Amino acid sequence: MSALLQQVLELYPAEVRIVHKDNPIPGHPLSRQAAVAALAAGKQNKYWEYHDLIMKNISNLSPDNFLEFAAELGLDRDAFRKSLADPEHEKHIEKDMNEAVNAGVTGSPGIFINGQIFTRGFTLEMFKTRIDEELKKKKKK
Repeated sequence: MSALLQQVLELYPAEVRIVHKDNPIPGHPLSRQAAVAALAAGKQNKYWEYHDLIMKNISNLSPDNFLEFAAELGLDRDAFRKSLADPEHEKHIEKDMNEAVNAGVTGSPGIFINGQIFTRGFTLEMFKTRIDEELKKKKKK
């Protein structure tokens, strides 16, 4: 998870919920494989750590990286390899991608705050302003 989203959660632990959807980048040749690999790492409770390694290395990913990242995180290699072939990961990604399209997401990342999508300008101040506005609306009800 990005450091920025982590900060938001720390500021609003009871008010904010992060829901992540896998939405591989269409033009990136290994994006879908990377999403599957992150889900496989998630089976060993290392989804976000694996995701962060992918994002840190997004411009120079290779199939070998996926196994290297697993080793770096201390994952059980055999279980990881087996999980890479699990067809449920592809189903999960398809479902998430369809939800993104239906929600109007046209790029990555797409962040929603109470149904309003944001695709640019992610700063802590932007999040605080929008969240505080939504919390004020909620109190008025």
